[in-house]
Amino acid sequence: MIDYTLKFASEAEATAVLYADDQPLYPNIDTLGLIYKATGKTKLVDGVETPVMKATPGWHVNVRCEESEVLNAYVVTAATPSRVWA
Repeated sequence: MIDYTLKFASEAEATAVLYADDQPLYPNIDTLGLIYKATGKTKLVDGVETPVMKATPGWHVNVRCEESEVLNAYVVTAATPSRVWA
């Protein structure tokens, strides 16, 4: 099995690649969707300093499956993954 870390332009693109007739094409799909990262700025929320978050571009999905040439076009290498397979 290979663990793929994927980034698509949109949720619609991810759905088109990973599903057919609303059924998954791969046995293990972990959808992260939008990933938010801290900008380094803060704001006051109810009197508490809170980090300002910004969405990173793309729609993110992890897939664990046998090797797939189709998925290779969407692979990204995350320096600090938000979530990984256990």
